[in-house]
Amino acid sequence: MATLTTWMNNVRVGSLTRQANGAHSFRYDEEWLRSPRARPLSLSLPLQYGNITADAVYHYFG
Repeated sequence: MATLTTWMNNVRVGSLTRQANGAHSFRYDEEWLRSPRARPLSLSLPLQYGNITADAVYHYFG
């Protein structure tokens, strides 16, 4: 499993994870979600708690 931390303007936004089987997931950081400055990285990756496992994760970061 490999993880990449994503940042926006020096603020941690979330983590992209690639599993051993090649599946990708993204999780917004909880502090980012609570921030008044929070916004989604993409319309296809809406702000939400928990892992986002949709194909949109691969397409956005791939």
